[in-house]
Amino acid sequence: MRMFVAGVGACLGLLASACAVVQQKPPADPAAVAAPAGVQPVQINIVPAAGGVRARYALPGVAKIFALRDNASDIRTDTWSTPTPGAHLERNHVALGDGLRVFEIDLKPDTQQRDRIYPALSAIGDGWLIYAPQLLPPETSGQPYEVSYNLPDGWVLLGPTDKDDKLTLDGWIFVGPSRLVESGATNVAVAPSTPAWLHKEILSAANTAAAFFEKRLDVKLDSAPAIIISVYPDDTSNSVRGDVTPGSMMSVRFYGNAWLKEDPASANQVRELLAHEIFHFWNGGIADSADDARFPWLHEGGASYAAMLVLNSSAKPEDPSFVAKLNQNLGECQSALGESETLKTASKLQFGTAPYACGVVLQWAWDAGLRSYSTGGRDVLWQWKAMIADARGKNGKYSLDDAVRLTPSAAAGAANILLNQSGPDRWAAFANAMRGYGAQMTEGRNPDEDRAAALMHVLGQHCKGQRGFTTFETHITLDTGDRCGPLNGDKDFDAVAGLNVFTDASALYDRVQSICASGGAVEFIRSGVVVASAPCTSPLPAPATFLRITRAFSG
Repeated sequence: MRMFVAGVGACLGLLASACAVVQQKPPADPAAVAAPAGVQPVQINIVPAAGGVRARYALPGVAKIFALRDNASDIRTDTWSTPTPGAHLERNHVALGDGLRVFEIDLKPDTQQRDRIYPALSAIGDGWLIYAPQLLPPETSGQPYEVSYNLPDGWVLLGPTDKDDKLTLDGWIFVGPSRLVESGATNVAVAPSTPAWLHKEILSAANTAAAFFEKRLDVKLDSAPAIIISVYPDDTSNSVRGDVTPGSMMSVRFYGNAWLKEDPASANQVRELLAHEIFHFWNGGIADSADDARFPWLHEGGASYAAMLVLNSSAKPEDPSFVAKLNQNLGECQSALGESETLKTASKLQFGTAPYACGVVLQWAWDAGLRSYSTGGRDVLWQWKAMIADARGKNGKYSLDDAVRLTPSAAAGAANILLNQSGPDRWAAFANAMRGYGAQMTEGRNPDEDRAAALMHVLGQHCKGQRGFTTFETHITLDTGDRCGPLNGDKDFDAVAGLNVFTDASALYDRVQSICASGGAVEFIRSGVVVASAPCTSPLPAPATFLRITRAFSG
């Protein structure tokens, strides 16, 4: 799995509604926050260039500081600059010396992906994908603004509009040559580097997921979506990222040349990614989580589990692929949650893949409970349908409290254990509750967790800073760069200490444990050749045991 989408029409009719805007010549002020009487807005003019984007600011009066929204601090210090004499760009503001009214900021493409932070600027062929909110004053400032665009001849702007057909600035904006945009019921911007198979798979997956969710949630999207597709073959990470912003704007970004060639595992991952992101059109667009900051696992787990249901829409309780995916998430959640914290208090569930994994487990608990309670008449998408309808009837927001309130108590026991119970007996209590809903589980070693624990134990003894690995169908690639001494170089391997990383994962753990106990060296091997060797002098603890699912729910 790559580590958490020619000759195909772009008109996704199932997603159709009022069209997103595609403009050859945007009006002078296509987006604005209205100014109170007597208060002049900040004028922001966006000018695309060959190497990036320049934002020109004209303030109502001379100022010494101009504050910016605070969710892009690392990006600004990495790739932003100001060419204006006397101005200096700080993490969350521009220092304007003794006072300036006009200044400029230059944006270069982001150098890396950041967890749960939208990239400010990404190249899409000759065009640009811009996350507009990062250029604006803080929401709490009350400072009005107006934004305009100076586009080269033949360029278009693609973005969402409000009920008055005015461009909104709460998410993605694409600017680029018109030849990159396929206009239709859904607008699709496609980087030229995108291979035909990937283009086709993305559109097919989007249509399938949209049709499924529209039927199951019984509500159409408020605005027509746009999908911006980019492929970066020269990137070495061989990864994929997807993001959705309000107005049904989706970006899917593929890194590495492995995406240029079609294979079944890649196609399946594209379908899973698109289904996840499409679900966010509903659980992050039509309605939105009021608990995003505290409980990201509610909406992220909701999207991941919903994607599993799309890929297994007629899955039986013992469907191998569905159960395997559940076990992958259950094992990771058990590792992340431990014994001392509940789902609502766990500090590890804010970043990385843990909130997705534990979110999936929570969705599964509700799903199994609802299926059992209703004798198959309801499932977790019934719960989402109720939550979204409830949110639309008030402030457009749903919360964890709403999910609990709308779920019949007879279907909520296992989920309530996850949410509220901690301690050494929590997982046993959870398993018993799930068995009451028709699930079947055993307790034993988890090969995926054994493999991950052994690898991270060795990496932890040599790495300074970021470390990790990416799992592919035939091998694993280290994320070590120049930070991990003898394991530097992002090496590929398919065996460790002589044992296959996929078929012998638990035995691999035991052998690494023995090597570390004697202070030996752990060898990383690709196709029979040792590609790296690292001493292990810290004891590897006894392997953990995990719940393993053999049947997902009654049915």
